[in-house]
Amino acid sequence: MPVAGPVAPPIPKPATSPVVALRPGVTIVTAAAEAEGDYESFKRVVSVDGDGGYQLSYTQRQRGVVRTFGRRVLGADARNGRYYKARFWEGDPETIAGSTAIGISRGVFNDLKAGRPVDLRFDYGGSIRTVSIRLASNPVRAVAVLVGDRSVMMPVIDVIGGSGADMVRGLFLDDPANPLMLSLAIGANGEAKVRVVRIDDPKATGATLEQALAGKGARAELPGIYFETAKATLLPQSRAAIDAAGAVLRSNPSWRLAIEGHTDAIGGDAANLGLSRARAEAVLRALAESGFDAGRFTSTGFGESRPRAPNDTIEGRAANRRVELVRLQ
Repeated sequence: MPVAGPVAPPIPKPATSPVVALRPGVTIVTAAAEAEGDYESFKRVVSVDGDGGYQLSYTQRQRGVVRTFGRRVLGADARNGRYYKARFWEGDPETIAGSTAIGISRGVFNDLKAGRPVDLRFDYGGSIRTVSIRLASNPVRAVAVLVGDRSVMMPVIDVIGGSGADMVRGLFLDDPANPLMLSLAIGANGEAKVRVVRIDDPKATGATLEQALAGKGARAELPGIYFETAKATLLPQSRAAIDAAGAVLRSNPSWRLAIEGHTDAIGGDAANLGLSRARAEAVLRALAESGFDAGRFTSTGFGESRPRAPNDTIEGRAANRRVELVRLQ
């Protein structure tokens, strides 16, 4: 059975924001539901060119192995590319002319908003198809995404096209500067589905943590902490969050913190409890290895016993997989 304890407070009521700025360090976390749990991929913005192109560090699991690739989208393609290459595979060149990587191009967005259908190539799961997409007649207007530790209601354009195995339904951020993919389903019944579950910006993490932990007993999520699926192995993308937490600790040398791990409800109670404890311990070790006295921290895990959101959706499970900091002193 899960460890007893109070239920975590719910995620704050969603705010509304149409903008996700593409700047170095911003990380987009995409989840796909699988029987053994949610498989996540991570797209971190490395740099942004003056002409609107961008460089990504792209991490995903392939055949049970976590791999990281570089991906560059040209400025011309960010403006008018007609090939949405949603995944990247070992052996692919870093730059693929005509393609975008994290959403549709601004030209495709503008055509759709004007009511014009668009022939768009999709690459998902290694299968390439060209589908004529258009605005849905009964559209979804907004979806909630975790931005740091907040749930933000993001306005979307809802597009649909194709039929049968080639049917596509996509929700893209309603922002002409960055029409980011937030949800994509392919197949008559949405057999292949991915969803952006969180967006983290390490530049905002330090100030947010310091404010949230201003008083003894205060609690805050540490956003930007990523683990291998069903493991307590920190991914390299977590480095920015560890560094941000370290900067706050250096500015507040008297603080002592409890590090708490939490999981979703996929898997058994005992396994989740052990996983949450191991993940909290991994964060403690990372802080200690950064030069902090391990005596400033305690670590524990609560498994699935303190959910922030229902576990029956991809986005709810993403909210429940988290590491929290509690100020003890």
